[in-house]
Amino acid sequence: MTGISLKYVQEKNSNRYLLVNASGSTYSISKMLYHILFKKQQNIGDNDIAKEMNLLFETNSFTGIFIQHTIQNTLENVSGQNCLLQVNEQPYIFMKRTIIAAGKGSTAYRLLSGLFQRNISASLIFVSAFATIYFFCTDGVSAFSGAYHHTITTFGFSKAIMLYGCFLGIILVHELGHATAAYRFGIEPQEIGLGLYFIFPVFYTNVTGIWALPVRERIVVNLAGIYFQLIANLPLLLLFYTCSCNPICFVLITANTIGLLSALNPFLRYDGYWLFSDIFNIPNLHAKSWGIYTSLLKGKPFLKNTTLPLVLYSFLKAIFWVIAYYYCILFFINSIRKIQHLIATQSNGENTISAIGLSSVSFLVLFFIPLKLIWSITKTKQHESN
Repeated sequence: MTGISLKYVQEKNSNRYLLVNASGSTYSISKMLYHILFKKQQNIGDNDIAKEMNLLFETNSFTGIFIQHTIQNTLENVSGQNCLLQVNEQPYIFMKRTIIAAGKGSTAYRLLSGLFQRNISASLIFVSAFATIYFFCTDGVSAFSGAYHHTITTFGFSKAIMLYGCFLGIILVHELGHATAAYRFGIEPQEIGLGLYFIFPVFYTNVTGIWALPVRERIVVNLAGIYFQLIANLPLLLLFYTCSCNPICFVLITANTIGLLSALNPFLRYDGYWLFSDIFNIPNLHAKSWGIYTSLLKGKPFLKNTTLPLVLYSFLKAIFWVIAYYYCILFFINSIRKIQHLIATQSNGENTISAIGLSSVSFLVLFFIPLKLIWSITKTKQHESN
């Protein structure tokens, strides 16, 4: 039983029991397993643990052999890469590269943690939200749509790449928000890194330790990235109204606002996903929703501990992906038509390259999603017993 530690977090509705392995990965475990492992750490024999568990749970089903097998299976699972047991990790992000190593950003986190003081955060949220809404409502929605379309069409492929780089910088600020909030509540953030989510480069922050926090503090950590993104709009708005770089600031403000709103989407593993998971206390939400789908396909009853929020989430998630895939197909078809038109009219070569790039991205998404679905179903089948 060396190399693991147990944690108990008291909540209003239901308590949470956690196991942390030697590498720092956190696992959600049941109350029964928590008590078994806790007693084993006290060097109590398997038969004696069985007797105490029978008294605790008012049953006669626990035996020494059951206790021995349970402990052995648990140690094997937590020493491997069983993602269905693990919580708040990033197994869905590929080709990870560390940007800020664990323990290297403490000075920045300490300086930025003052932004989470109640009065300061409330003031910044109000000012940032008001300024952003004012920016989009000043000339009306129709004028904004026309200006946005004009700005996008006048930017070539090279400028689009430059803007994407700037936007990635804003996303790094988003991740600093998560790390700073975790630090504020006494959790040392692990690495901030760069990887691929689907086929897109993304930043991520490893704040696995927040599962030891109460749900209210975990929600603050989950929303901290959006909070920092909202604050990032303030200097962009100042530049927009005072400098000559209006088109660039216009696109960045728009992209940043869309990005922070998109982060609330619970059907991708963005902040909204972890927020939903925390509010309704559903660890491994993604895997459990796939359990719902496979049960329906096989005509079997849902797995135990299936709740109404989980069923509703799974239903809405299926609708979301059907709609998203439909529009992705339309976008790909329209991109091909645009490429044909640009080639036929011998239009600007940079615009043609931009259209080809966008159509290629849409094709990769169309190709990747079915593979991802097959992989998810396969993984769920392999671990249904969990």
